[in-house]
Amino acid sequence: MRATLSVSDDTWAYSMTTEGDVVWVAINRGDADLPVSGLPAGTFTEALSGQSVTGPQVTVPARSTLVLTR
Repeated sequence: MRATLSVSDDTWAYSMTTEGDVVWVAINRGDADLPVSGLPAGTFTEALSGQSVTGPQVTVPARSTLVLTR
């Protein structure tokens, strides 16, 4: 199930939930790095880079997406 967590003109954050698994996705379609909020508080691992980020707000690079797991 997908649930929108936050949305603005250039950003969107949502969670995808299946049986026992949750993934959070933060999208920035803008031309500048932008903060995206609405995520749960805590530490996440960005699935593609392995980088750690901390919520409930993350900075998403311009025209990019973060796929976050715990």
